[in-house]
Amino acid sequence: MFDETSPETRQALALYEDAIAQYDARTAAIGEEFARELAVADKAAAQRDKEQSEQLAEILANEKAEQQQQAAQQQNQWTAPREKETTISFGEFDDEQKSWSTPTPPMGLPPIPPIPEPIPEPLRPAAPEPMMTFGQLEDDETPPPAPPPPPKPGRRRLQEDDEDMSGQTWMS
Repeated sequence: MFDETSPETRQALALYEDAIAQYDARTAAIGEEFARELAVADKAAAQRDKEQSEQLAEILANEKAEQQQQAAQQQNQWTAPREKETTISFGEFDDEQKSWSTPTPPMGLPPIPPIPEPIPEPLRPAAPEPMMTFGQLEDDETPPPAPPPPPKPGRRRLQEDDEDMSGQTWMS
């Protein structure tokens, strides 16, 4: 078989060993270059982080000072509330009702006028009851019934067809 220590085997394996040595050298060079670039990037990142933390600390200090200033201004503006005497009475309810008055309408609106009482209509004689007739006679003419009076302007009394109970007609 083959002897690994023989000069022919050593000569055949020398090419492969040389290629492996070149490969290992290139890999080591790439590793060293990567380590140098990584060290530079780490230094730049550390410097950037340091600058950002300083900026953040400055911003937070400014915000805290501003909040303290606003709190001081609010404390200067605050005054103690005045205490009002509270009297609770459980006296007679009838006595309280005597002192009550009509409610005051809201400001800016005219007062609500009272609803006038309806004027009684004059009594009309009842229409005669129809009589039995056997045709139309010339002397038996009756005048046609009078039309109902026109509605009065303004508010009117509640009728059964009013749904909103306001006393106003919304269909006119």
